[in-house]
Amino acid sequence: MTNDGINIPQESPFVFYKKFFEMRTTEHHLVLLDELIWAITNPQHFIKKRIQADVFIIYQLYAELLDQCFQFKHDVNGAPSFAAFNANFIENTKPHFTYHFKHLNEEELANPILALEFLREDTLHVYKNVLYGWLAQFLKHDRIVNNGNIFFPLYHQLRKLIELSWLIYNNFLENTAVNQSQALIGRFEDTCPLLLASEHQQDPYLEIESFFNGASLGYYKYELRSWFKTAITEGMEVDNHGNLIYFHNQLIQLLHAGYLIVTNRYEYISKTVYSSTAKTFKDWVNEVKKEKIDEGNGIPGSYEVYLLSEAEIANPIFYLKEMLSRKRIAEIRYGLQEWIYCAFNKNNSIATMEADYVINLYQELEKFLELLFLLVAG
Repeated sequence: MTNDGINIPQESPFVFYKKFFEMRTTEHHLVLLDELIWAITNPQHFIKKRIQADVFIIYQLYAELLDQCFQFKHDVNGAPSFAAFNANFIENTKPHFTYHFKHLNEEELANPILALEFLREDTLHVYKNVLYGWLAQFLKHDRIVNNGNIFFPLYHQLRKLIELSWLIYNNFLENTAVNQSQALIGRFEDTCPLLLASEHQQDPYLEIESFFNGASLGYYKYELRSWFKTAITEGMEVDNHGNLIYFHNQLIQLLHAGYLIVTNRYEYISKTVYSSTAKTFKDWVNEVKKEKIDEGNGIPGSYEVYLLSEAEIANPIFYLKEMLSRKRIAEIRYGLQEWIYCAFNKNNSIATMEADYVINLYQELEKFLELLFLLVAG
């Protein structure tokens, strides 16, 4: 992933391009190449400017550049996207260039694959051999005495490949950023303000840890029970609307986190440090539990599950998966909306609704909270 949050497949040539242009800018790569051709024809200059380790690293870099460009040319997933830019490509993109091309012509800019035509298996092998010979002569500090006819074509092609790689990589970053932006807000439901933060979408257990870091399991079940009692009892309404809306939103985000966990089969690894003495979130929960009890402020049951069966305790993921189908999540969300409405309006009650939205939903949500608690603290 880049600093902009763009994912790059690890097997992709773009991983190399990223590394290549993080080391130096395009201009600096070309200056280095010019310096090296000067050095190879002027050994005294080379001795002053470069040490052997530098030269070996540069040799490896250029050898990989040849390999990766060859791979890109033959990559059916990569090359076609560059094979036919429209005729206005250069004119449309020039204002966005941060580099002025000196070695690619307009045809190659409009169709970068043309600049790779020279890279066949036989020429790749020849050029890498020449590159190796170049390294050997550097290490011996010898003036180049042979292969001049092929070395200078290699120098010419390397300049083009450096520019071409910059063009390919930047085009990839631009297209990927657009695609990811569209993917993030590709559907109406993706505009929901309750959508989990990207970090919590990648690791939904962080959402669960954050929830139980805020209060105990027992506290949340008390809040749920109070909400249910208010919503079902006609003539009752909540005093603090803001707190109830916040709790409702937390439950929606927990449903999202749980759904991501069961559909993607994410495994839990405790990463966040909550205290200097607790290695895991479970350790931290146990510390807090002991501290509260020692102070006389804690209720042991606040940190225990007691509604789940032995089978549910043994395999919480399995039972969460049964609970968190998209159909049932839609029903749960609808039920919670009705709970909010009735809790805010003392003239209404959820008692007239079907059981799936009343007592069944209440019992299901209690178990849901216990199952999530088990995932991170069981």
